[in-house]
Amino acid sequence: MLDVVGSFYDALTKGNQGVIETVYSQSNSKEVSEVIELGGRIDSWKDCLAEGARPSEMQVSEADVTIFSNTEAYTTCIEFPANTGMDSASLLAVQRLTRANKDEPWKLELHQTIPWTIESKAQGTLQCDCRGCVALTKGEDRRTFGGIIG
Repeated sequence: MLDVVGSFYDALTKGNQGVIETVYSQSNSKEVSEVIELGGRIDSWKDCLAEGARPSEMQVSEADVTIFSNTEAYTTCIEFPANTGMDSASLLAVQRLTRANKDEPWKLELHQTIPWTIESKAQGTLQCDCRGCVALTKGEDRRTFGGIIG
């Protein structure tokens, strides 16, 4: 399971869409779908992984794992984006992993980030599934990874 999360972050920081497509399940998450249905914009993985948009220098803490069942698990870690122009940004990242049964490999269903502290300069939360990312921000949208900087 941690290898899936490691592969996700490696692909995210290097812009490898092929790996993103292999680590994600092909199920649309209800969280991302809800934002889209309410009129939110989704940025495709192609856009999120583009040079200058992806968090190429981001550092990530080791992940913790919580397994709820043979088919559902969560990981959490802290992200430290470096190319966002924020000198002290940190985000809590939560990944939901699923699989059809215990013999299948784990796949990401949802990746979500939220500001880790109240003083964080991050302007919102980010939710991603196999289609790409949506951002719920409290400020003006800018073209960065998921539009998270206001």
